[in-house]
Amino acid sequence: MPRVQPPPSCKVYTPSRLARAMVEVVNEQNRVQRWLEPSCGKNAFIKAIRDLNIPRAKIVGVDLDVRQSKLDCLGMVSRGEDFFSWSKRRTKRFDCVVGNPPYVAINRLAQKLQKSATEILNLDGSPIGLGANTWYPFLVQSIRMLRDQGNLAFVLPASCEFSNYSEIGRINLTSMFDRVDFIRSQKPLFEDVSDGSVILICRNKGGKSRLFRRHEVADIDSVIERLGKLDSTKAKACPVEPKTCKIANTKKCSEVFEVRIGGVTGDASYFVMPDSRRKELGLPVSAMTPVVSKARQITLPLHNLKSWQSQRENDERVWLFRPHGKCLKHEKVAAYLKRTVANGGCNKKAYKIQNRSPWYSTPLPENVDGFISGMSSAGLWMCMNEMPNLVATNTIYVTSFVEDLTRAEKYAWALSLMTSTVNRQTKRSTRTYADGLSKLEPGEIEDLMLPIPPKIPNAVSLYRKVCSLYLNNQKPYAIKMADDLVLR
Repeated sequence: MPRVQPPPSCKVYTPSRLARAMVEVVNEQNRVQRWLEPSCGKNAFIKAIRDLNIPRAKIVGVDLDVRQSKLDCLGMVSRGEDFFSWSKRRTKRFDCVVGNPPYVAINRLAQKLQKSATEILNLDGSPIGLGANTWYPFLVQSIRMLRDQGNLAFVLPASCEFSNYSEIGRINLTSMFDRVDFIRSQKPLFEDVSDGSVILICRNKGGKSRLFRRHEVADIDSVIERLGKLDSTKAKACPVEPKTCKIANTKKCSEVFEVRIGGVTGDASYFVMPDSRRKELGLPVSAMTPVVSKARQITLPLHNLKSWQSQRENDERVWLFRPHGKCLKHEKVAAYLKRTVANGGCNKKAYKIQNRSPWYSTPLPENVDGFISGMSSAGLWMCMNEMPNLVATNTIYVTSFVEDLTRAEKYAWALSLMTSTVNRQTKRSTRTYADGLSKLEPGEIEDLMLPIPPKIPNAVSLYRKVCSLYLNNQKPYAIKMADDLVLR
C-alpha cells in the first residue's frame, strides 16, 4: 500500500533567517537542550538548531514526506512518519519544540490522517474534531511533548487568534507557561502565501507568571527584530479567572440575527460577472442571480433595487451565473456550461466545485436581511437589504434575523449594532491590517452583546442619518446618536 503523502498546501517552508531568530529566542545557553521539529520539511529549523552547536543526537525531526533532504544528516530525522501517530509512541519529552506546522483543514486530509488528527484531544480533554485545521492538533500535541520548563516557538496562521476551533487553546495557553508572546506581522511572512501569520513564543512550561503580550509589527524584518528584543519588552499578567462583562438589558447577537459568509462560487471569474459580460455571452437574466460581490457595493445605509441597478449600469460585478430549470436548455447557457478552462470555462477541479452537485449551482444563503463587510475601514455596521432575492458572494457576510420582525424593529437592531456598548466590544476582537482595514469573523460578531432597543417608530430614517454620519468620517457623532436612541 502506498504511503500517505502531505497535501501540496502543507508545503510552505520557513525562511532560514526567521527560523534562526525563533530558535535563538527559546534556546537556553546554559544547558544542552533536547529539541523537536514535528514537521521538519527542508530542515530550516534543524539547521538553525545545529548552528547553535547542539549535538545531532539532541535534535529530532519528523515529517510525513518520504523524500529526504540534504540536511537530514544534521539531526535524527524520521521521514514518512505521521507526527500524531509518532508522538503517541514516544515517552521521552523535549526541552524545546519549534516549527511551522501544516495549514490544511483536517477534513481535507486523507482518511488515515484524518483519523490520527481527530484522535488528538484538546487541552481540556475534549475531541478536536474534523472542523479544525491541522496546525491546531500539531500545536496541542507539541505542548504535550514538552517537559516542564520547556519552550515552544511556532509559526501559525493569523486565524489562530480568532478561529472557533482554537478557542480552548487560547483560553488555556497563558495558564500553562510563564510567558506567551504573539507577534503578528501586517505583511505576509512567505513570498508565495498571501495569508497573514503569527509567531507564537511560549516559555517555561509549568510557570505561574501567566504573562502575555501581543506585538503587531510591519513585516518579516520587524518580526525578527522583535524576537531579538522579547526579553526587554514588558508583558501583562493574565487574570487567573477571566472577567466576564455583564451588560444589563442585552441580547447575544446570535439570538437576534445570524451572520454567515455569502455564496462560495469556487471560481469567481467564471460565475460572477458584470452586465456587459452577461450580454456578451448572450446569457438570459433567468440564468442569473443578483448579488453583492464587493465591499464597495455596500457603502449606503440600505441596498435596494435602485442602488443595485445603478451598480449594474456602472458595470459592477452584480450577476451570479446560477442556471436552473428551463434556462439550462437555452443555447447560450448550454454553450457556456460546456466551455473548457482554456476557453474561459469553469475550473471544475476546484475544491468547492468538485464537491457539489450540480457543479454550476452555488449554494446561497436564504432570507438575507442585511450585509456586513468582514474587512472594513469604517468599522462594524450593517447595510440593510431592501431588494428581494438579492444575495452576496463570500467576500461579504450576510445577516438574517432569527425572528419575524417588523421593518422598524430590524432597523432598531441595526442601530443597536452601532452603539458605544458594541463598539467597545469590537475593539477587543478586531484585527487591524496595514491598509487600515479591520477584520471580524462571523462567530465574533455573533458573540457580541447587543443592547435591546426600545420601540423606534421612525427607525428607518434615523438609521439613514446615523449611518451617513458613521460612513462620512463622523463616527463619534454617529455613535452618540445611536446611544441616545437605543440606550435611553
